[in-house]
Amino acid sequence: MQYDETYSTIAKKTKKNSARFAGAKVTLTIWVTELMTGVPVNQATVLILNKTQETNQQGLCTIQNFKTDDRNEDILVVEKGEDLCMLVNFYSYALDSNIYVWHVFDDRRLYKPKKDVYVKGYVRLLKLEQSSLKLNNYGAFDIKFKLPDNVNL
Repeated sequence: MQYDETYSTIAKKTKKNSARFAGAKVTLTIWVTELMTGVPVNQATVLILNKTQETNQQGLCTIQNFKTDDRNEDILVVEKGEDLCMLVNFYSYALDSNIYVWHVFDDRRLYKPKKDVYVKGYVRLLKLEQSSLKLNNYGAFDIKFKLPDNVNL
């Protein structure tokens, strides 16, 4: 098994109704890229519960009318060749105005059996704000703002 082809997976749900409640039908879009290069992964198999799709040349696949009954048990699995990536608890609750965000990392990508694993993480309360911005012809934008003296970095 080659470990230099580790994948990064982003899953995004789009709510058609209120997706906050179990049993809601959502559209699930999955984007699979190589972790080191960011290059999209073509023809990777994406599995979640009883749904299976394959990524296209842009590394994307979409699962329509995905019904979730218990979000805590959903595990997204991406496979290509002998490589495997699993994503758990990937739901975002965009309707909440204050949510906790977290980032966890370890001291290396790969561990040998019986070795100590060191994990560090940060948790912050994210207070969501809303504003408008103008896009250019390419759909891009730029913004400028100043960080306050007491910002938590």
